[in-house]
Amino acid sequence: MLTLRWQRQPGATQWWTVSSAVPLTDRPVVIHLGLASPQLQMAMERLVARILQLLEAMKAPVTTPARPEPWQAGPAEAYRLEAVLGDGRSAIPLEPRLREAVANPHDRVWALPLLPADPADAATTLPPELSLQHTAFWHGDAIEDLALTVLARAGITSLDRRVFISYRRAETQPMADQLFDRLNRLNYSVYLDTVSNHPGLNFQEQLFEHLADKSMVVLLHSATFHQSTWTMAEVEFAVHNNLSLLILRLPGVNDLPGTRTSDQLPLHPDDLISDQPGAAVALSAAALQRVLKHITQVHDLELVAQRADVRQRTIDTLRSLGLRPSLSPSDTAIHLHGAAGAPSHSLIPSSRPPGLADLHGASTRDADHFGASRIVVGRTAAMPKGRRQQLSWAAAGRNVAFHDVAMLGQVLQDVAADAAMTSPWSPKPPLAGAAVFLSASVPHPQRDARFLQGPLQEWLMLRVIDQRVFDAVQCLVAQQLAAGGRLVHGGHPTITNAIAAQAGNWRLNDADGSAAAGEGAAATEPPVLLYQSEFFAHLQAPPGREEMRQAGFAAVRWTARTIAELQLDGLPLRERFTLRPEWIEAWLPQQAAPGAPAALREALLAMRLQMLLETQPRTALCIGGMEGIEAEARLYTDLCDHGLLPGDGVVHVLASSYGAAAQLQGDRIRLLDDRSRTSPESARQDLQERLAYDSVMRQFVAGLAEELP
Repeated sequence: MLTLRWQRQPGATQWWTVSSAVPLTDRPVVIHLGLASPQLQMAMERLVARILQLLEAMKAPVTTPARPEPWQAGPAEAYRLEAVLGDGRSAIPLEPRLREAVANPHDRVWALPLLPADPADAATTLPPELSLQHTAFWHGDAIEDLALTVLARAGITSLDRRVFISYRRAETQPMADQLFDRLNRLNYSVYLDTVSNHPGLNFQEQLFEHLADKSMVVLLHSATFHQSTWTMAEVEFAVHNNLSLLILRLPGVNDLPGTRTSDQLPLHPDDLISDQPGAAVALSAAALQRVLKHITQVHDLELVAQRADVRQRTIDTLRSLGLRPSLSPSDTAIHLHGAAGAPSHSLIPSSRPPGLADLHGASTRDADHFGASRIVVGRTAAMPKGRRQQLSWAAAGRNVAFHDVAMLGQVLQDVAADAAMTSPWSPKPPLAGAAVFLSASVPHPQRDARFLQGPLQEWLMLRVIDQRVFDAVQCLVAQQLAAGGRLVHGGHPTITNAIAAQAGNWRLNDADGSAAAGEGAAATEPPVLLYQSEFFAHLQAPPGREEMRQAGFAAVRWTARTIAELQLDGLPLRERFTLRPEWIEAWLPQQAAPGAPAALREALLAMRLQMLLETQPRTALCIGGMEGIEAEARLYTDLCDHGLLPGDGVVHVLASSYGAAAQLQGDRIRLLDDRSRTSPESARQDLQERLAYDSVMRQFVAGLAEELP
């Protein structure tokens, strides 16, 4: 809830007041804009109008007409901003509200002078008490530029603005240097590879740690940007982790595949300057100023949108569990009440991966209105290990924890008994270690175009599919592991990172030496079983694979290149299972894209046979993908029909993930989701608002548990 009051005359006792009933942050917000000079009446109206426009863009429009009211401090727990608008020439009196704000011991009440940059000595008009406050200046007649500063200082967005610059040095180094310099002068925390890395540390690890810490990626899209493995990895990370993305597209460069049109800010030839033809380019002064304003607006609006998205996903998860969340009318907190009616748990959504300030703020909230257990909810899957350990240490023994929004289903079942930052895993009931075979990948844009079929252009479909596949896999991992099950997968590089990101929220429950509720080797197997063919052993490990293996969370099993070399428990696979030659001949052509080498086809079939026959999965699930999904679905069904796998050969399909999975047909195909996401409008909507697959995967896992003997 926000209340905005402003004066139309200096010294007026009546303040014009509007309010918005939409909660925007973790506390109520009160903003007072005082007027110190009658010459600034129109400037005040323009500033207020711009603030109202921004609230509209934040989906928090004012719900009351402007009305005169006496000044009121507002709720004691509110964020309160006491601002004053001066002309830089007339002395500004120290009103009681400003004196109280300056002296206030709380870190949620602020005094903010607003002054013109001209004359240069404008700050001398401030009283001594206010002269110690940092002043916000506007240039020329552009007082509207201070609207975002007002909202940020009031706690709706954040003055802690963080940006990662992604670029190619050969083409845009001067532009990157310009943005780094000017954004730093605007108090941004900016990552630029030439100045932000520390010597002696792993470059790749540093890169992704900086990305995980930022709110926004500014991408300088030049002609060869897409040819760099590093820059495309940065884009993929930003998309997967829902970071705000702003693409400065240079003239003559096409849209970047997999990104939204709304993320693009086209640059024109007149916007660029260069020392000589063909040299790296910089921005003209006018273009630089325009870009800086755009970065700030996109950054702040996206922060609000991300907090709203996390909040809504939290509410949906609670309701899907049969819980009745109580929504605060004044802030974004969500409460669960105990039998006595008092709050037992309070969940506070965060627009970014939680930090120490979030934990401190949640821990110190009013005990009368907040539950004894407080959970800061955000997107923590990509949080660096070191930061996670530091926050876990800070939260240990306190009334606060932090968790990923995709983990809430499990967290809320265990939070009373386990306040650790990760949830324990063991092959416990109801699944008791039963495995799901996951066949999933993100289609490659240079492969068969049919896998990108959908209601939008191919480059937009790639973005939709990539986002849905990543979210669906994370939700599957969360629900499967919460039920004590395992996941079997062929280790496709576009999926491994999604599995690893979710796996970071779990720990093996072996602290007391008794790892599981099972017996023998099966009880001590990790929850994730990844199979890789020796055919690909020379390639770099996909992101997340080695981290999971080293943590003991995943077993990486390498398979021979040929079927004749396959072994299981020391015996040739063909001695353990009957594999007729005609079956092999029928399966081989399906294993890879047309024209693929015969050796690759056999290596893939060998890997898939050992993966399925060794793990004996109880069911199969297909998400997105290409030819491999078609091959694995057919192979799974055939092995069930031949009596080599348990089950009836039914393959579950997530149709809304598009790709090969959505194109599978036959009487053994079962659709998991009934979403009719076939229109351009709905697909475009999903570019803005992610589908929540939590309930779909929860029902899938529950159905599997019911079918177990």
